[in-house]
Amino acid sequence: MKEFPSYVEARKKVTLILLLLSALSTGRSTPTDPLCGDRRLPFATWTMRDMADHWGNLLFRETLFFRDLAVLAATNAAYADEGTCSPWPAAESGNRSGTSLIPWFVWRHALRRMGCGDEPERPAGRANLEVVVSHIEAGRLYDAVGIVEHFDEATSLFDCRVPLWWTTTAWGPLLARHTQSHHSARWKDDERRAVDHARTDPYVRDKLQADIRIYDAAVRVFRRSFAPGGTPTNCVV
Repeated sequence: MKEFPSYVEARKKVTLILLLLSALSTGRSTPTDPLCGDRRLPFATWTMRDMADHWGNLLFRETLFFRDLAVLAATNAAYADEGTCSPWPAAESGNRSGTSLIPWFVWRHALRRMGCGDEPERPAGRANLEVVVSHIEAGRLYDAVGIVEHFDEATSLFDCRVPLWWTTTAWGPLLARHTQSHHSARWKDDERRAVDHARTDPYVRDKLQADIRIYDAAVRVFRRSFAPGGTPTNCVV
């Protein structure tokens, strides 16, 4: 594999902020999308800070869905109780009961009752994050980890470790067929301004701190998945 370019490291926060912006835009255009959590939330008036409160560190939360990690999260709940969690976002004041049936949103409410388990600045959340990172780096969760900025190398790794048994088409060409953008064309003109603002907003970056740690771990695992000549290792035979 080619030497990892410095822009990949520099783009990790931008990538996560773009995902946050995409989620907010989806909430405004298609609030019934499961990505949004609850269609009753006032996405039309939300800022990036509001969306960061609602959706930030989604990757961390989703990874804790793994059965073994969910069990550990319940164990780590002994570190604290809900009284020490961050205040509920004001923008979500009408849905504190967790009445949405969207799995990630229900899980978010559950983690709050498990010692603020998705808040890395709290003891339980910090313990959960360390477990998530260690499991990713030890290869206990995924057969292969790809980095979108290295799309070609990532798909070659997938071909090596998780080949598609039902088709002769490789991962790269197959993924290239999927162009669903969650209506991103509608907000493309605003993207650069919003991202530039969010990059300099410590509040938004703080709400992504756990996902940034996980991204760093994923990059390390990805780098270790190739031999010096760039060939993927540990392929399925």
